[in-house]
Amino acid sequence: MRTSDRGYALFEMIAAMSLVGVFVIVGGALVSQVFAVQREAARMEWATSRMDFAVRELRKDVWSAATIERRGDDSLVLSLPDDPQRVLTWRFEPEPSTAFPERGWLIRDSSPLADPDPAPPSAVERFEVPLQVKFVGTDPCGLSIMIDEQPIRLTSQVMLGQSTEVLP
Repeated sequence: MRTSDRGYALFEMIAAMSLVGVFVIVGGALVSQVFAVQREAARMEWATSRMDFAVRELRKDVWSAATIERRGDDSLVLSLPDDPQRVLTWRFEPEPSTAFPERGWLIRDSSPLADPDPAPPSAVERFEVPLQVKFVGTDPCGLSIMIDEQPIRLTSQVMLGQSTEVLP
């Protein structure tokens, strides 16, 4: 009787190592893709919350504005009824990036009119936003803006009280 030691042939070892290598490569790519998706989701969530905060601040300013003057598609001047010496200036400055091609900054300047010095840093707020903001038009009751080709109407409480126009 002859005993035979059962073992693996060189061909079988190469095939097994190749399969393990393919699984390692695919698994590594999958893990890196999962981390990239998580990173992108966190970045989008952060950008969305910044956009929401900036539009909320703009909505508050428009709500209490006595007059709204649009200066092009990217600039806006609001006067307040309780302080005629101070105006609020809002403007959009584009700053494209690869992640957000329409990205830019919404800048709110609340410096006094009579102050000859440059605005103090506390009077200027910058909001990084992932989408382009356009100030489309004004009407007797407020302001219309476009965010990512979506129209939004912001109403002024003061202008609404002075207007005889009926809102739809």
